Amino acid sequence: MFEKIIKQIVSVLRHKKINVVLIGGYASNLYGEVRLTKDIDFLLGVGLEGVEDALSIIPKANLKPISPTPLQSALRDHYLRCIYGDNQMIVDILFGSSEYERAIFERAKTITIDRTKVLVATMEDVIIMKAQANRARDWDDIRGILLRNPECDNKYIVRWLMTIDGEQETDYLMKFRELVKSLD
Repeated sequence: MFEKIIKQIVSVLRHKKINVVLIGGYASNLYGEVRLTKDIDFLLGVGLEGVEDALSIIPKANLKPISPTPLQSALRDHYLRCIYGDNQMIVDILFGSSEYERAIFERAKTITIDRTKVLVATMEDVIIMKAQANRARDWDDIRGILLRNPECDNKYIVRWLMTIDGEQETDYLMKFRELVKSLD
């Protein structure tokens, strides 16, 4: 089920020349931290200036925004929650063009789902995005990814979390360091 939805959404967006990377729980599962996820998350390589064009394509991917005012919601929140087709699968679309989000696209890995090439965020970028989500289950996912992938590039993660903390006045880096220390 997930694979069919991912394939359709990626195909439609790619056809319209919109860069798309698979992120979130599905990406986390690819790095060994398997848990049941109830949604599919994508990062689109469009800034706020491209949101309106991207929204015009979403119905072609069989997505229906939940918000009655999708443009205003997307511009305000930098993401849009949608429902896929009739099966009520939740699909979250994030809009991003920051320096860090551009790095996600540059580093993304290619996987193949039913003969469709799909970009997926690296494990380091999944960890950074989960740290930003800052929910208990995301920190559990980070722990699992780190335990299963000792080759993870922690220096990359530290560099970006330090930058993000400075821009957003958050403490993600401190939490990450505490988590890494607890694994030793």
